[in-house]
Amino acid sequence: MKFEIGRWFIPPGLEAIYPVSVQDVRVEDGTLMVTGYSGAGRSRGELLDGTVITARFSSPMPEVIRVQLTHFKGRQPRRPAFDLDTSLTNPNAQTGRDAEQVWLRAGRLEVRSAAHGEWGFTFLRDGQPLTASGPHDVGLMRLNGKFLACLPGHGRRWFLSAV
Repeated sequence: MKFEIGRWFIPPGLEAIYPVSVQDVRVEDGTLMVTGYSGAGRSRGELLDGTVITARFSSPMPEVIRVQLTHFKGRQPRRPAFDLDTSLTNPNAQTGRDAEQVWLRAGRLEVRSAAHGEWGFTFLRDGQPLTASGPHDVGLMRLNGKFLACLPGHGRRWFLSAV
């Protein structure tokens, strides 16, 4: 979040919460899910006081990768709502996993994430990097106890919306 006073800072009352470590990875047919945690999460005790954000990658059609970021997905629907056809799938999308990484390929496009360790994902086209998202590029903000969603925009600007 950038607030102008000549430098980056977070004003009083605003708390930044970022996923910094990968806690779980699920590779299913045509879908890749990466769960990030706001702490290291090396022990059960460290998992008690943190925040979880899940990135779900899928391909609705060739050469397209859909990214869905969620936090508390199971809540009541909020209004206004927009009808999106999320049933589209690309039968040629391929998922994979090795000891270090997980990936989803949709034609020439690909998204890769670490299977464990530091949170982040990279988008590639024909094996060449297009863009990447690291530990502080996706997150939530809490303003005086109320959650706000942070969505990275063009030029790494942040857009806030009430969650």
